[in-house]
Amino acid sequence: MVDTSLSVVELFIGFEYNEIDKLEFVRVIMINFLNDIRNAENPISNNRKLINTIAILFLGIALGTFSKYLDFRQTELPGVLIVILQQEQVLMFLRLLLA
Repeated sequence: MVDTSLSVVELFIGFEYNEIDKLEFVRVIMINFLNDIRNAENPISNNRKLINTIAILFLGIALGTFSKYLDFRQTELPGVLIVILQQEQVLMFLRLLLA
């Protein structure tokens, strides 16, 4: 069994590629890669976690409120969309003229 604490460079220096089982070699590389991901060098402080949680909570409340506002204003929404589509059609027409 190959020692997983060795780096990839140490594996190449210590052994010829032909001597190492390919699957074991890939497994060692994968374990080293995953260990690098798992080890956080700069852990997030509890205060920062709390601030992020509160920010996400307020963002969710704001988006939910905006969604309910759009639902409430649904009767006027088709009129607004028609104006937007008309402006888009004018811009497309101008692009065709300039092309």
